[in-house]
Amino acid sequence: MSNPNPPEVIGLCEVENRFVLNQLCYETPLSKFEYAVVHQNSSDVRGIDVALIYQKNRLRLLNYRCFNPNVLDTSLHSRSILYSQFKWGEFDTLHVFVNHFPSKLGGERSNRSRMLVARLLKSKVDSILSKNQSASIVITGDFNDLPQSDALDVLNDSLLVNLSAPLAKEGRGSIKFDGTWELIDQFIVSRGLMNGDTPVMIKGGQTIYSAPFMLEDDLDNGGQKPRRTFKGYHYNGGYSDHLPVFIELLRTL
Repeated sequence: MSNPNPPEVIGLCEVENRFVLNQLCYETPLSKFEYAVVHQNSSDVRGIDVALIYQKNRLRLLNYRCFNPNVLDTSLHSRSILYSQFKWGEFDTLHVFVNHFPSKLGGERSNRSRMLVARLLKSKVDSILSKNQSASIVITGDFNDLPQSDALDVLNDSLLVNLSAPLAKEGRGSIKFDGTWELIDQFIVSRGLMNGDTPVMIKGGQTIYSAPFMLEDDLDNGGQKPRRTFKGYHYNGGYSDHLPVFIELLRTL
């Protein structure tokens, strides 16, 4: 994605356990970039979590926490929201939230679940912005919903910007569902990163990484689709049914 230097921070969804994260960081060519792991087991019923890896020679981890959605509803056994606070450079603090909202399985109940998680996320973001409206905040992950959905609308206020919205309006997407591209993997950032209020700012907008080797022909609907690892029990030799998304941050001082 950024040859020859991989991203300084990578958020990951559908992580099985700490072992696979250690394998990724320490037993692959990524090992030379000195990645460290931020992860904690969640209450997800399938045992999948969110995680974050970062280059510890580029950023210093100040704090991290996992916010469990079942504090709002004890029947909600979903992925925790992973919050990490970094020192980037000499003066700048970067706040990163990695999410994997409840899936759409379950109809109206699933909509309610995503709303609850969105409100929990918003409360944690608001607690940072209440102390510093120019705070550098990056919110990302698989939201299992579109930018214009009710759940994502919870995060729509004057101090936050959804970088995915312009791409979604163009019909771009990170997954293909029933023949239609949808953008459920998103970046939402604090407005301070957009207007130059801080030494850290966004370069451009959100990008969907769609290298040819990550795609295959969509024989049912035409065009192409992400080349997933498995199709049912059949090994397909691909990478994921989602395409990765990324943003670039610049530090001006």
